[in-house]
Amino acid sequence: MAFMQEGAVVAEQAGSARRDHAETLLELIDAVLKDAGCAIEAVDAYAVTRGPGAFTSLRVGIGSVKGLSFRAGLPVAPVSTLAALALDAPVDREPGLPVAALLDAGRGEVYAALFDPDCKRPLPQWTAGVYDLEALEAQLPGPLALVGSGAESHAGRLADCVGRVLYAGCVPRARHVARLGFAALGRGEGVDAADLRPDYLRGARAEVSRKAALARRSGLDTI
Repeated sequence: MAFMQEGAVVAEQAGSARRDHAETLLELIDAVLKDAGCAIEAVDAYAVTRGPGAFTSLRVGIGSVKGLSFRAGLPVAPVSTLAALALDAPVDREPGLPVAALLDAGRGEVYAALFDPDCKRPLPQWTAGVYDLEALEAQLPGPLALVGSGAESHAGRLADCVGRVLYAGCVPRARHVARLGFAALGRGEGVDAADLRPDYLRGARAEVSRKAALARRSGLDTI
């Protein structure tokens, strides 16, 4: 959780992955506002990660921001988790390398997106999505910077290429979400709370699986 004032992050708190998500979030909101010396009534917009990521974390985060912003009639900037992760790459990294932001998605897969060397925009020739390692290797360019849990989990395979640099310990930080959200709001890209939706990246695949299961069940029922 982070608080921005006049374009600068003035307070930030990190939660514990071992605590209840909803309980932790409410405590973080109170702590960050206290550190910033502001009441919640001083907030004029929100930013939140829309995904990808763990389903429970996304639902709790988006649900909480929906409630806060809807009640106050404030806009929300939905931010890509992968874009926030890319910004955690060290500022003194080797120049000119695109940045691959990879989150471990389980099942031998990763959520992945590729960004330009300044991490200001995703590269248009490369689609963010869920990849198995074989498909990911086919998509990734040679020299690049690798960040995130997905990169660390599969470092032996993904970093085995001349010019690739793995930066361990990079995580999506609240300060980066705030900065990306602030920029998005400045471009007029805020949304109403009612229009805020998570982007699981696996949604299309899950829907296909659900329809296939229903079709199989329907077939069995008619035998």
